[in-house]
Amino acid sequence: MKFLLYSSVAVVVAGLLGSSASGQYFGAGVFGEGNNRTILVIQPDGSCALTNETVQPRKSLEMQVTGWERASNMAEGPDSEDENATPAPAQPAKPEQETLTNEELASKVREMHQEQGGFGGDAGTEIEQVGVSTNLVRLVTRRGFGSLKELLGQGVYAWGPSLLMFEGARFGTDTNHNLRITFTPAQNAARYGRTPGAGWKAAGVKFEWKLALPGKILSSGLPGTEGDETWVRLNGQKPETVDAALQLVGAPLVITAELGGLKLDEPLESRKLVRTAWRQSNAEPDLPITDAGPGFQAEPVSLTISTVHYFPEGKEHFKNGPQASMFGMESPGTVVSA
Repeated sequence: MKFLLYSSVAVVVAGLLGSSASGQYFGAGVFGEGNNRTILVIQPDGSCALTNETVQPRKSLEMQVTGWERASNMAEGPDSEDENATPAPAQPAKPEQETLTNEELASKVREMHQEQGGFGGDAGTEIEQVGVSTNLVRLVTRRGFGSLKELLGQGVYAWGPSLLMFEGARFGTDTNHNLRITFTPAQNAARYGRTPGAGWKAAGVKFEWKLALPGKILSSGLPGTEGDETWVRLNGQKPETVDAALQLVGAPLVITAELGGLKLDEPLESRKLVRTAWRQSNAEPDLPITDAGPGFQAEPVSLTISTVHYFPEGKEHFKNGPQASMFGMESPGTVVSA
């Protein structure tokens, strides 16, 4: 029986700004440690290239690899066990596994990425480079999209500045026939005010998101703009960058630029395109309906365990905050897909 285990853990920390928390997978998240740099390039024909570079502590990635290997070992177990079988004698404890070499860790990262991409992950993403040093791991991934519709169909969290809590995007043209991109904030994002900034500073988050368009950028709500590029850079150790990023949380973000040869026959809404892509991926297969009988067997495909832990000092402050709700983990639970 093929059985995959995915564990999704959200750790919420409050009260002690000197503490740090990490909740990253292949890079930095809202409270992630390490660096995350994303570049989205949109070509005149509408095709897009998304490049993501993350640098994170080696120990953190080794823990991810260890968890993945344990889940894989469970998946490769026997389909059934004989309840009447004699228990196997206890085996002596094995010594702790030696630290992986740089080459071994890089190989396992590639293998983990490939397997998880095929089971609910991002199958279109390719690893371009894995650089392993004594204390850090640098991972560079790349994904191509054939059109803007395909890009927006993945949802803003897949390619946009997710750290700023945007949940929707619209590509259209204004009255001057210029490209107009509008990012809409997540529901209730504004109510959290400056709360995310404390987490960014505590965790030392380093984050950059850059957008390159076919034509010259005329105006942008992002802090940096030059030519056909606009960007936001955040460094948790530099208060001015945190303050600049906080100004974007809870408010729409608008970017206008010359079309530069880009053609839009109609406005494109990410929410609509995401629903369309979901319906297509979940459409009924073109197979005849057959009554279940001998030979049919339902098999579990994945097990997702969601855990929320509130430290005593921060429970009251964060119990209704964005850190749990934005990940869909308001309460602990287990979901089995079959």
